[in-house]
Amino acid sequence: MREIQGRLYRITSGETGLCRVIECNNERELIEYVVEAQKRWIVSNVVELDITGNSIRTPKVAIKSHPYYKELMKK
Repeated sequence: MREIQGRLYRITSGETGLCRVIECNNERELIEYVVEAQKRWIVSNVVELDITGNSIRTPKVAIKSHPYYKELMKK
C-alpha cells in the first residue's frame, strides 16, 4: 500500500462503459496516457477525482481540445 502523490483521474471507455482510475503527476502525463489508450479503446470521458475530506468532486477534464493532445494525435 502507498500514499497517492499525484492526482487521480477516472477514464471511461465509450465501448464498454468500464472505467480505469489512474494517477498522474501532471497534465502532460495524463494526455500521453489518453493518447496511448485511444489506440486500444475509445475514451469517452476523463474526470479528475478531487477527494477532499468527506466529499468527492468529479470535474470533467478537457483533453481532446488541448493543444498537446492534438499535436500527439497528428503523429
